Amino acid sequence: MDMLRKLKIGQIQGVALTSAGLSTLFKEMDVLQVPFLFQTYEEVDVTLRKMDSFFRKGLEDNGHVLLGWSEVGFVYLMSTVPLQV
Repeated sequence: MDMLRKLKIGQIQGVALTSAGLSTLFKEMDVLQVPFLFQTYEEVDVTLRKMDSFFRKGLEDNGHVLLGWSEVGFVYLMSTVPLQV
């Protein structure tokens, strides 16, 4: 959040953000954080190819430019106690 604040006040000109950070700039990015939505990196790549222009336009409409994508891993649910499904 500190990096976003610095970006907004013009102290820095670019940031590397997770989808959580990106979703503060364009709420629709939240879809990338849904646990178990993607099973493989290939699924992620196909989705980003199809949705790239939508995400870029959403960010641009909010005054930001997406320079590129990177992968940092999948979202997992964790617990401190065993769960039975």
